Amino acid sequence: MSLPRSNSPSASSLPFAKDAVGLASSIADVGVVTTKTSKFSEILLENLGVLNFIKVVVGRDDVLNPKPNAEPVNLALAKLGKDKRNAFMIGDTQMDLMAAKNAGIKGIGLTCRCGYADAQSLKEHSDLIFQNAYEAVKFLASN
Repeated sequence: MSLPRSNSPSASSLPFAKDAVGLASSIADVGVVTTKTSKFSEILLENLGVLNFIKVVVGRDDVLNPKPNAEPVNLALAKLGKDKRNAFMIGDTQMDLMAAKNAGIKGIGLTCRCGYADAQSLKEHSDLIFQNAYEAVKFLASN
């Protein structure tokens, strides 16, 4: 799941994000892979009221090679004790989807207003594109 790009996060920064993370944690072990630092991300996630749903946070300070390299995704999977067979990465940038592809897992793109990429540029890296995280997680829950 991607994090808001604002220094003052709010619920409106990520449409349906809290519901999405809650639903995701009911069907999967949730990790966050971010280009921010782990410590900052954990504080941000706590302020957003979703940290309790997340089992692992991997930031740029945890790896030598950040996204789009596979290293942070692979580290998150290792910390979760999971293999790649049923892993997905939901993100709102091309870099997120490239990291998923480089790690050998399925990437799911989001076009919500928090992201940097539009649907067309995300489609270059994934055929699964949704308007927000909640739609993406509902899709995963139904499959």
